[in-house]
Amino acid sequence: MGATSRADQAFEQLESLIMELSSQDVDRLPPETELSQKFGVSRATIREALGRLEAAGRVQRRRGRGTVLMPLVRPALRYPANIIGSFADFLKESGVDHRLLEFSVTHMELEDDIVRMFDEGSPSNSGFRSVRCYALGDVPAALLYHLLPATIQGQPLCVEKLRGDIVPFLESVHQVQIDSVTSAITAEEASDDVARQLGLKQGSAVLVMYTRVIDSKGATLALGALAFNPAVVTLGVEALEHVTAGGQLQFPTGWLQRNIATRSPARREENETTY
Repeated sequence: MGATSRADQAFEQLESLIMELSSQDVDRLPPETELSQKFGVSRATIREALGRLEAAGRVQRRRGRGTVLMPLVRPALRYPANIIGSFADFLKESGVDHRLLEFSVTHMELEDDIVRMFDEGSPSNSGFRSVRCYALGDVPAALLYHLLPATIQGQPLCVEKLRGDIVPFLESVHQVQIDSVTSAITAEEASDDVARQLGLKQGSAVLVMYTRVIDSKGATLALGALAFNPAVVTLGVEALEHVTAGGQLQFPTGWLQRNIATRSPARREENETTY
């Protein structure tokens, strides 16, 4: 591996370390000697990577204080709570640098309270959970969780074709007409898993938008919870006029925490699907 490749790898490893330390309220990196041993590269390689990070405004090297982490300052992205469509399309239209960190679909048994919120009338509690994590640049911005029944309008859910956002999937694959996405917004204490995935301190307050995807006949096709990193994504004030205070949503207490399995800090690849 050449010197440039080693520096690139060290740069990426330091970026990850900075995110981890920032979430723990640590304000500086370990000494260069310790970083060199940790990543198995020379001090010259570490210094090169630190120089790039300093140029990017992520750190500042100060005599007598070491390498200090700099706060990440970025304008918060305003997300319209009443949107009907794709979160990924919204990010594209906003022109921001973004990427999908994780995508997975898992078969699961749905809670009775959740099954009753669907309009399939099926005695089975079988369903699926979709999980996506988006980042703006290298900063985790939003976690999107959706629960879907095993059947949509009497037909088996084509889960093998689910590769992204829920609304486009339902419209294009199942040929259903989405009439509305009803939303309710709350501020909640982030669970350990949510905090870790969004790069937040444990117990931080996060904005959660619960959603109900409804077709033209008034049937509920999907239930979702969108958890946002408040430093990166906010809700536009004008959108709040279109958001219910809970009303017909009435998600069971603790739904978000109970329906997210304990997850590894490692990111899953975009094409990983389990069911």
